[in-house]
Amino acid sequence: MQDLKVFLDRAKEGRWDTAIDWLEPKQMPFFDIIKNTLFEKEEVKVVQVSKIIELTIEIFEVLIKELSTVEFWNDAIAQKKLKRQMSDFIKASRLIKISDIAMKDELIERI
Repeated sequence: MQDLKVFLDRAKEGRWDTAIDWLEPKQMPFFDIIKNTLFEKEEVKVVQVSKIIELTIEIFEVLIKELSTVEFWNDAIAQKKLKRQMSDFIKASRLIKISDIAMKDELIERI
């Protein structure tokens, strides 16, 4: 429960990380989720960081758009559409193997 509180506090206030200064502070928790889910203990290469940033921006923008829809949380079709869009972004990023469905699904659930 404490982890959720920390995440929500970061999402509300935003977190600034000078190493990734081209992301908005409110995007940083999503960057962290993507990076930590896909590269738990691995060192992330510069090329991968660039792709994670692009993926973060794409997912953040679609989240903002879809979550602002009236009654989003009561609309199963809208929720499936959002998950499909995030799945498409993840596949297009080529950060994970297309065959690794479990990893993609885990990332979508964490976001």
